[in-house]
This record gives sequence, C-alpha cells and structure tokens, in this order.
Amino acid sequence: MDTCVYCGKSIKQVDCKVKVSKKKYIVCSDVCCENTLKYVERDKKYKKVMYLGIFIPAVLILFNLLLEQGMKLVYLMQVVVGIIFILFPYPNVSFQTFSSVSVRGVIRICRILGIIFTILGLYLFITV
Repeated sequence: MDTCVYCGKSIKQVDCKVKVSKKKYIVCSDVCCENTLKYVERDKKYKKVMYLGIFIPAVLILFNLLLEQGMKLVYLMQVVVGIIFILFPYPNVSFQTFSSVSVRGVIRICRILGIIFTILGLYLFITV
C-alpha cells in the first residue's frame, strides 16, 4: 500500500502524483500536492539561509571556546540555532526519506528539535 509523501496517509488508489525534479511522488489530494510543491519551493529558497544560520553560530561558538570567553555566547548561539530550525525546517534529506517519514513529519521533527534547542539554550543562559 502506498503512502502520501506529504501527510503520510495510506492511499488505496493512486489518483494524484507530484513531480519533484525528475521523479513523481504519490500524494493523497490536491491539497497535499500543493503543500508538497510549496515545501520544495521553500526548501530551494531558504536552504542556504538555514545553513548560514547554523554555520555562523557554529563558527562563533568555536572562536568563543578557543578564546575561552565563557559559555554565555555558546548558549545564546544554541538559542539562535533552535530558532533557525523552527523557522526553516528544511533538513538535508532526499525525497526517498519521505517514504518512511512524511514531509509533514520531517517539519514537525525539525520544529520540535528547534524548540528543545531554544528552551535548553535559554535555560542554560539564564541559570549558568
């Protein structure tokens, strides 16, 4: 039985497919088709922003640790990375991955990780 690439629902009869790059993927409805296309468009548009939003804090953390300036900046950069994951849930996964975890599931996982990073970073920034 096939599953929708966007929402993960089981599909009995394949009526809709969405073309991404050169492959076609099964979706359960026109809404999921539209949402998948929006996700792909946003992924292309914001992936570099997401990578920069992770790379710059990582470099700042490295310099901070090399200069032995304490941990406050590290925790603050952890908050920044968490916010980046919440705002830009576009991990480096292929569409073959979406056969086991739907696009919506991947977005949810990214945002949950972002929330955890943000809360933990704020907690550590305030208490340490």
